[in-house]
Parts: sequence; C-alpha cells; structure tokens
Amino acid sequence: MVLGAAAGFVSGAILKNGSAVNNAINGAAAGAAVNPTNQGKKADLARDAAVGAAASIAAGVVTRRGRDSLKNAIQGAADGALINLERRR
Repeated sequence: MVLGAAAGFVSGAILKNGSAVNNAINGAAAGAAVNPTNQGKKADLARDAAVGAAASIAAGVVTRRGRDSLKNAIQGAADGALINLERRR
C-alpha cells in the first residue's frame, strides 16, 4: 500500500489530478487491490493495470465525488502497472 500511495502521489502530480492527499489515497487503494490479485499467481501487467484503474475510480468516487473518472482510471492503471513492475524486481 505504501508503494501504491507513493505511485498515486507522483502520477497525480503528473496528471494534475486533484490534491496530493487524494492522489495518495487513490494510489493506496490501487495498491491494496492489486496485491491480492497476485496471490499465488504470476504477476500480469494488464490485469494489475485494470485492477488499479478500477480501484482508483472507486476511490475517486469517495474522495472526489466521482469527478475526473477518466484521470482516475489512467492514474490507477499507471499505479497498478508500476506496482507490477516493482514486484518483478
């Protein structure tokens, strides 16, 4: 979750997608969702990006009342992909 929060903070700043706190929350949500999907499975970049996008959209509904769903999806996909790549190191 810490990696997700950091990824959300950075990707949110790049996308200019709301506050740093909300971006960290969205990234943490993406991280929390991506990690269980890989338990006992081979890490899959596309799956992790999709799960991250869905989690970020859901978190955005709570933290931003659903504004900027497209940016949330892009940000969550980037966060999920980053977590995937970091896990492979």
